[in-house]
Amino acid sequence: MLNRKTLVILLTIAILVASATTVIASSGRRNHKLPQANEQWEKLYEQASGLVIEALYSQDEFTRQQLLRQAIPVFEEALTLAPDEVNTWNNLAATLYLVGDKDNALKEYTALIQAHPEVSSAYLGRGHIYEEKGEIRKAIQDYNIYLHLIADRPGDVANQNRMETQKLIDDLKKELIRRR
Repeated sequence: MLNRKTLVILLTIAILVASATTVIASSGRRNHKLPQANEQWEKLYEQASGLVIEALYSQDEFTRQQLLRQAIPVFEEALTLAPDEVNTWNNLAATLYLVGDKDNALKEYTALIQAHPEVSSAYLGRGHIYEEKGEIRKAIQDYNIYLHLIADRPGDVANQNRMETQKLIDDLKKELIRRR
């Protein structure tokens, strides 16, 4: 059975996977000098994303973990072709987290945040890792940044994300008080 945080991470990946190609195509970030690299990146990204989506729907934990582990080197290879592509980078970090490689996931999220501080989902993912490591203050800080970055997003999903994240922050603050 998936726990709540794992489900949130998987759903975040699924949303990023669904929107990434459209966002990249419309943003003009394609490298027109290297069309073959773009095509290869798209194939790799779609392959890795397909594995993650298949994992999302798998009812068997062993199969889910195998599929996620297969996606990691594919995301890594895609990043060699498009090292600044934030959705690929974020999905690599999230997938590392989901297979239990929290140290490398933390490194990837941190590097992504340093390069692209506007990527809200990276703060959410890194916040989960900090929370699990017991680094409550760092988790609260990342969750607050996440809330700030999504503050103006419209819609029910954004409202739900804000409410759930605020509840996480409130619960962590209570935990800090309890520890004193």
